[in-house]
Amino acid sequence: MRLRHPEFKGRRYKEWKTRSRVGDRTFVGFRFDYEFERVPGTWVFQVLHDDKILAGKSFQVMEPE
Repeated sequence: MRLRHPEFKGRRYKEWKTRSRVGDRTFVGFRFDYEFERVPGTWVFQVLHDDKILAGKSFQVMEPE
């Protein structure tokens, strides 16, 4: 799994490994636990296998009104 995000703390993405089988449902999420993580912009979850992107979903984080 990879989560691409606007830069904070000198990083633009976070990666972690998870075991899943094709066809199985898997939950992937991210909690904004710290203020510095609440960076507006496009965030993208990506599913990878052998460094190849198999799927992705983007969402927008916005400034509070």
